[in-house]
Amino acid sequence: MCERPKMSDVAKGLGVTPENRSVRQKGGMTWVMPGIYLGNKQAAADVAHLEQSGVRAVVSVGAKPSMAFPCHYVPVQDNGSDSMLPFLDEACDFIHQHRKMGSVLVHCKGGINRSPCLLVAYLMKYEDLSLGEALSLVAAARPAAHCPSNFRKDLQSFAAQLRPETAPPSAPYSADPGSPVPNESHVQCTEIRGTPDPPEASN
Repeated sequence: MCERPKMSDVAKGLGVTPENRSVRQKGGMTWVMPGIYLGNKQAAADVAHLEQSGVRAVVSVGAKPSMAFPCHYVPVQDNGSDSMLPFLDEACDFIHQHRKMGSVLVHCKGGINRSPCLLVAYLMKYEDLSLGEALSLVAAARPAAHCPSNFRKDLQSFAAQLRPETAPPSAPYSADPGSPVPNESHVQCTEIRGTPDPPEASN
């Protein structure tokens, strides 16, 4: 069974304690920081609320993507073994680019595992946070967030890629070399060929 520790517990294990922050949550969306929302598939489907919140683009991680906004689809399932490492750079770049024009919603099916972990990667790359700091910030904003062991390994490897000088002596975890890396996952949603979550899939 996949280990699913709370993200806040992982942050504490790295010696970081989430700060007390007011949680701004409405309509299945959680405000994390200016220009960034976390949410679930229900939030992604509420076009009126997204527009009212200033959302101008959506990142869908494994879940059915929005058809109303520019969309980046990340084909990762929450099955305890999938790796999001091959997709992190491009997804982070998409968030950064569209955040300049408005807010971005990052979501998966439940908004608990995949989308919070992807946002941690973004915070490390573009906000220059350490892994512990990024985990802490996301956990403070969304206390229900979890960090499954497979995604934690992805984040540790991504952190080592971003800051090689801080990498541990041992070789960092890397995704299976045979894992497919799409040539273009940033496409118009109407052209997406990824497979959304099956009904019984978790978060």
